[in-house]
Amino acid sequence: MISVRVLKSVKSEKAIKEGYKDALDEIMKELKTKTIAYAPERTGDLKRSVDTEIHGTKGILTVDMNYAGFQEFGTMYMEAANMGIGYVRPAVKKVEGQISRIVGNAIRKAFRRL
Repeated sequence: MISVRVLKSVKSEKAIKEGYKDALDEIMKELKTKTIAYAPERTGDLKRSVDTEIHGTKGILTVDMNYAGFQEFGTMYMEAANMGIGYVRPAVKKVEGQISRIVGNAIRKAFRRL
């Protein structure tokens, strides 16, 4: 009886880890998609420079253009993109509202695979 509980616990832990990894992948893909959608497009370079990376349990969004920060936060001479709200912040806000659903779905799927 004890070995069954231990086995179940190990399987549950594995399912949660797999679910979390799948959720993080989906969250970062969604964040990249939304950031690209909100980014201003003059030449398309800013949109093309948006990328995501996953390192362990952390997701990182990068926008690799020297003027990305000016578009996001503005300067004393110009306001930020999208009428002063930037393009990364609205993307993060939009994705934040979906995190619980994404994580829940990913963990449920991982448990079904057991």
